[in-house]
Amino acid sequence: MPKLNLYKYGISTPFSIKENDGVNDTFQAAVDTAVSEIFGLDDLGIFRFIHVTDTHHSATFTDNDKQLYAAIKEVANQISAHCIIHTGDVISGGSPANAAAWESSLTDVKNQFVDCDIPVIFSRGNHDDNSVAGLTAENVITNKWWNTNLAYLVNPASRKIVYPDTGNGYFYVDFPEQKIRVVNTNNSDSTENERLTIGGQNHMVLSTAQLSWLDGVLAVESGWKIIVCGHSNAYNYNPNAGITNRESLYNKISTSGTNVIAYVFGHAHVRSYYKDANGVQFIGGENVGGTRTTFTNADCNVSYASTAARAACATGNMLFDVCIVKHDWDISRVRFGVQPDVIST
Repeated sequence: MPKLNLYKYGISTPFSIKENDGVNDTFQAAVDTAVSEIFGLDDLGIFRFIHVTDTHHSATFTDNDKQLYAAIKEVANQISAHCIIHTGDVISGGSPANAAAWESSLTDVKNQFVDCDIPVIFSRGNHDDNSVAGLTAENVITNKWWNTNLAYLVNPASRKIVYPDTGNGYFYVDFPEQKIRVVNTNNSDSTENERLTIGGQNHMVLSTAQLSWLDGVLAVESGWKIIVCGHSNAYNYNPNAGITNRESLYNKISTSGTNVIAYVFGHAHVRSYYKDANGVQFIGGENVGGTRTTFTNADCNVSYASTAARAACATGNMLFDVCIVKHDWDISRVRFGVQPDVIST
């Protein structure tokens, strides 16, 4: 199998994900299939990242969960991925009474990346705090714990970040060689006065402070491009799967002359693609388990892992996407876990 040159990120040590990090034979076969399809593409792109979302781990981290992350790292190693992005709902969420168990599950996720020297970016989902249960205003997993333990999985000497102790959890990572900036938003960043609760599933708001911060972050030098990521969609093709004040975010990332090429998200449990009039690609990832939300919209290219494909998937319905930013800035995706694997925009 051919390999790309291993990528060195910023001032960090060389790319060091292990050649084989305990992937069992079943998962290894799926890795080989996905990697083979990636190397079969006409354009391997200038920037490659793995997008995983809505893992919804329980309070007990399983062997199958570990295999998922081993496969992610193995694919990342073979294609020399530039970063790994998890767009939220890492866990299923809980109540203050069992917060310690959920924190332990998140720690298990964190520990999967101790040997990973490329940026690993986590957006916070509505299931990653207690908002899904409609409980109290205080998050079960505190903002400070989340931001210092999970969102912070990238070499701090090589990035710009809003310091985690503030509880904001939004930051960006620059890739100077590729002239690409990855901006991580926090859909749960809000004060009590700003938070607009419309049921637990829509307990997501970008604060005024974060929206103001974005103005400066999105103003990059000529020739640079931006990928924005967050848990929920910023484009209103499904009213029940968006940020409450998504219009404010959308207006910032999609304007005439914008440098943003894509907004990457999860939450809706559906794999989707939409390119708006300004050329911004809205790329939704399917949840890892393969369950699906059903809706239709004429603007949006939606795909699911079919029932038959999931049943035939020996890797336990574990799904994630390899995203390839091509030289024309469009993004191709190869899906790990089920067929058909390739969606090229």
